[in-house]
Amino acid sequence: MQKNRQDLTWQIAFTYMGAIVGAGFASGQELLKFFVMFGVQGLAGTLFAGLMFAFLGWLILKTVVREKMQDYHHYLTYLFGKRIVPLVDITLGLYLCLGLAVMLVASGSLFRELYGWPLWGGFTLTAVIVYIALLMGLEGILWLNTALIPGLILMGLGVSGVYISRSGLEMEAVRSGVNLVGDNWLLATLLYVAYNLVTGVVILSSLGHTASAGGTKGVILGGLGLGIMAGVMSLALSLAGGIIAGQDIPMLILASRLHPAAGWVYSLALWFALLTTALCDGYGLLQRMRTIFPYPRYITVFLILLPTIPFIGWRFANVVGIVYPLLGYLGLVLLAAIIYRGLSRRKITGKRR
Repeated sequence: MQKNRQDLTWQIAFTYMGAIVGAGFASGQELLKFFVMFGVQGLAGTLFAGLMFAFLGWLILKTVVREKMQDYHHYLTYLFGKRIVPLVDITLGLYLCLGLAVMLVASGSLFRELYGWPLWGGFTLTAVIVYIALLMGLEGILWLNTALIPGLILMGLGVSGVYISRSGLEMEAVRSGVNLVGDNWLLATLLYVAYNLVTGVVILSSLGHTASAGGTKGVILGGLGLGIMAGVMSLALSLAGGIIAGQDIPMLILASRLHPAAGWVYSLALWFALLTTALCDGYGLLQRMRTIFPYPRYITVFLILLPTIPFIGWRFANVVGIVYPLLGYLGLVLLAAIIYRGLSRRKITGKRR
C-alpha cells in the first residue's frame, strides 16, 4: 500500500511537471523571455515561481479532492460561479486548443530543422502518439509523463550543469526578439506562473478523483522541482550570453556546443516536452468535450486534433514572445481566483469545525 502511494506521488509530481515543461521551457525560450533577461533578479524569479507552483498546485488539488470534482469545468464553476463560467470555459478551451496546435506545429518544425523531415512528418508523428495516448485514457497520460519527464529533467539539468561548470561566473541579461513581458521581473514571474497554471489547472482538476492519497506531496514536489530546474537552466543561459541571443532553441545550442551527440539527444528531449504538453492539453479538451458531445472516444479525440491543422504556419518564436505573455495577463485573473477561493474556503471550513 505504501509503495503504491509513493508511486502515485511521483506520478502526480511528474504529471504536474509535464503540464508545465513544454516546448518553450525545454527550448529555453520561455526562460529567456521571462527570467534570463532580468539577470540575477530573474534567477530569484525562478525560485519564486517554483514556490508559487507548489503552493497553487496544492491549493488546487486540495479543493478538487475535497469537492470530488471530475474535470476543469467543475473547478471553474467553483471559482467563478455559473453565470461567468461559460465565458471562462470557452476561453480556456480555446487556450488548450491553441496550446495543442502550437506543440504539434513545433514538433513539425523541430523534425524538419534537425532531421530533414518534411514539415508534416513530425506533426503527424506527434499527433498519432497523442491520439493513441488519449484513447488509453488517464492511465496513458500518467504513464507517458512518468516515463518521459525524468529523462527530460536529467537532460536539462545535465546540459546546464556541465555548461555552468565550464563557464565563468559573469552573467548577462539576454534579450531575445519581440517580447510583451515588460521590464519588471516580479510581473514577469507572475505572468509566467499564470500562463502555465492554466494547463496545470486542467490536469490537476482531472486527477482529483485518483489523487487523494499521495497527491498533495506530488504537486509540492513537482512545483519545487520546476523552480529548481528553471533556476539551473536560466543560470546556464545567462552565462552563455551572446551565444544564444536570437536563437529559437537556445538550450539546444548549449547542448550542441558541449558535444554534437548531446545536441542530438537534447533534440529528442525537446520533442518529449512537446509531446507531454500536447497530451495534457488534449486530455483537458477530451474531458470537457465528452460531457458535451455523445460521440465514441476515438471520434472525439479525432475532432480535438482536427482544428490544429490550420495552425501549421505559425512561428514558434512569435508564440513565445507575444501570445504567451498575453495569455499570462489573462491567466492573472485565474491565479487571483484560485488564491481567493482556496484560502477563503479554508477559513470557512475551519469555522464550521
